Amino acid sequence: MATSVPATPSHRRKMRISMSGEDVLLRLCLVALGLFLLIGLLLPVYTLLSKGLQDADGNFVGLQNFDTYFNEPRVSVVFFNSLRISIISTAFTLGIAGMYAFALTHSRMPGRGFFRAVALVPLLTPSLLPGIALIYLFGNQGFFRGALFGHSLYGPIGIVIGEVFFTFPIALMIVLTSLLTIDRRLYEAAKTLRAGRVRSFFTVTLPAMSFGLSAALFATFTKVFTDFGVPIVVGGSLTSFSLTIPQTRWAGFMAR
Repeated sequence: MATSVPATPSHRRKMRISMSGEDVLLRLCLVALGLFLLIGLLLPVYTLLSKGLQDADGNFVGLQNFDTYFNEPRVSVVFFNSLRISIISTAFTLGIAGMYAFALTHSRMPGRGFFRAVALVPLLTPSLLPGIALIYLFGNQGFFRGALFGHSLYGPIGIVIGEVFFTFPIALMIVLTSLLTIDRRLYEAAKTLRAGRVRSFFTVTLPAMSFGLSAALFATFTKVFTDFGVPIVVGGSLTSFSLTIPQTRWAGFMAR
């Protein structure tokens, strides 16, 4: 009768050390990714923060620069302007993207593929383009300058419109994905229980897309809060975190 010989510690060590070619390749990829993050992300952040602890001559001053900056009265104005614009733009973007995605997934309108492709085109454009397009449409010499009912494009109105146009495709992709992954059997169960369309929306559709709406909210808010292109073009005299430099370069173009 054959008996199994217990593995010795050295044999177990050899079994543990032996790796396949895929394991070696995976570990090399992880090491390369870690080095890329270290070089491309951590080192620039470290350099930026270290410069913030020095004065113009390179002498170490600690947190003096941060204390001086945050004690300026203008900082609170800049922060609340950015926060207000970001909240308003995010609310409009989520509302429009939610209705648009719902129409693409829960209606029988013709040309849904075309409307979906058109809505995603702004993904390929830089943030400067919406601002420039708004100037040609609603600027001082724009084709539809009267559509704003006497209000100026240059300021919060122009920034909100431009940011909604710029961030709409991002929110649409997230919300659309959440709607496409809803289990259709839930709608069949709701129909069997004689639930109307409104009740099915609040009991099936809205809970299923809540995660997508939350993800779209954070993505849109971050994108608007950190955007530079739209405010520099149509920001006017409004100051924000993403717009703290003079606009002399754009003065001649804004006069259009």
